[in-house]
Amino acid sequence: MPVATNYSWYLGTPGNIETDPFSVLGTYGGPGNALANAVTTLETSTDDPAGIINENTAGQSFTYDVGSGPVTQQLEQMNYYNVAYTLVDGSTGTAQMWMVQAVNGDTFALMDAGADNDIMQAVGLRSLEITSLIAPEYSWQQGYHSEAVAVCYAEGTRLRTPQV
Repeated sequence: MPVATNYSWYLGTPGNIETDPFSVLGTYGGPGNALANAVTTLETSTDDPAGIINENTAGQSFTYDVGSGPVTQQLEQMNYYNVAYTLVDGSTGTAQMWMVQAVNGDTFALMDAGADNDIMQAVGLRSLEITSLIAPEYSWQQGYHSEAVAVCYAEGTRLRTPQV
């Protein structure tokens, strides 16, 4: 079974982003409660030969530890958002990030590899304001989050229909 590890920030359980993708909008972390203290890794696993994790599909999950020991949960939803961030050194910026939610409601901010992600890791993330939804309902393909994401349908793209 393929396994991949992704760097992320734990946001708690803000609301169900599948039924209400706007429930996650708002500010997380801040002075005295930096998100740099909520860093975790998500280890994904799937039976899919292409390494794709589809929401609510049995046997496809991710494992994380937010301080009380490893937890394995099934992926509930993954949406893409615009964010404004503040680093622990006081510098600020904007970026796009994935919000990944487990079936138990635990929610994580996950960024594609790149300059913003590198500086958030190196300097430390103080706070994150999720400002707007870019696109809902994505599958999570292992290794996919190393390049900029383009929204499109290519050969082999799986589409969910009411009959499936």
